[in-house]
Amino acid sequence: MAFKSKRINQTGFTLLEVIVTITVLSIGILAVAKMQTVAVNGNRMANQMMEDTISGQDVIERIIAANFSDGSLSDRNGDDTLDDRDAAADYSLDSSNGNYYNPDVDGDGTNDWNIDTNNEIFSVSWNVRENQPDTNTKTIRFIIVANTPDGEKVQEFDFIKGQLTRP
Repeated sequence: MAFKSKRINQTGFTLLEVIVTITVLSIGILAVAKMQTVAVNGNRMANQMMEDTISGQDVIERIIAANFSDGSLSDRNGDDTLDDRDAAADYSLDSSNGNYYNPDVDGDGTNDWNIDTNNEIFSVSWNVRENQPDTNTKTIRFIIVANTPDGEKVQEFDFIKGQLTRP
């Protein structure tokens, strides 16, 4: 008996094709997982910055609403600069260690600030420059520093407050 060799059309994948496909798919899934991790960290940092800015805004609004002659609107250290931070600033609040530099604004010996920081780590400093840019005005620079895992994130806001005089 003679055997006849018949060629049968085989369909399907070889083992090598399956291994290559699984490898390429695994690399793609790992890339997507890494992107997800980066996105979550970015959102966390943005949320922290937003909370710090809102807390800083509370301080800013209190100062801006104060009377022109209020103690928190004076160049306390007399250096006539706007760029000082922390202890060198005219006024500073630091939530990370509970330090409030120059917190007694009205001179009665008590801390005039009661700010709920919600366990946020930030500091707010502000400097006052009197009679700038004109007489009977004060330029106030607020410096908000948020301490994030990626380092310090600094935001600065300048305001000009004028004294209204009636003729």
